[in-house]
Amino acid sequence: YNTVDNTSNATSWTVGADYAFTDNLNGFARINYGYLFPQFDDFRSGVTTTQRIHQYEVGVKTVSELYSLYLTGFYNKFTGQPQQQILANGTQVNYLLDSRAYGLEFEAALRPIRHFEIEFTGDYHHANYTDGPNNGNQVLRQPEFQFRLTPSYTVPMFEDGFFRVYGTYTYVDSRWADVQNTQFLPSYHTLDFGAELALNEAYEIDFT
Repeated sequence: YNTVDNTSNATSWTVGADYAFTDNLNGFARINYGYLFPQFDDFRSGVTTTQRIHQYEVGVKTVSELYSLYLTGFYNKFTGQPQQQILANGTQVNYLLDSRAYGLEFEAALRPIRHFEIEFTGDYHHANYTDGPNNGNQVLRQPEFQFRLTPSYTVPMFEDGFFRVYGTYTYVDSRWADVQNTQFLPSYHTLDFGAELALNEAYEIDFT
């Protein structure tokens, strides 16, 4: 049994701005400071540190009948992430990690002919631990690059319904399953096909 008495308080805030350069092009920027209080498993392990999260992003959005494009550059910093490691003799070691990530998110769509669309979405980001025994290691389960390519064709039906067929090619880069970067997870790709039938605004059927 263990008794924990903890009082924590913090103020989160965010501020952002948006500017329309033209009728179909705008830019934006945002800063966010947030916190994550200790959870049950943290208290049980003797960790009472409040995590701090700093996020910055800037981007552009443009849309027309032919295409749409969203680009967002970001920088994130996490401080005080609790981590536990069980040694060979069964001893549990608790410590804190700091990490940072920066990269680019993208969402693009091209509509070269009526009813046909090609979507391309994904992100590239570089995320590493910046303090502690795992300094310099890649953040666990975070691939540096991943994307999805989805061509689709939509046939209008009924008054508010439609029939849509699509295929999606997905690629996910290699990553690590642990903070020590000893359990390697290789890259992989998938290919999916599907159809979507919308009878009206209330009823929809999906096949994948």
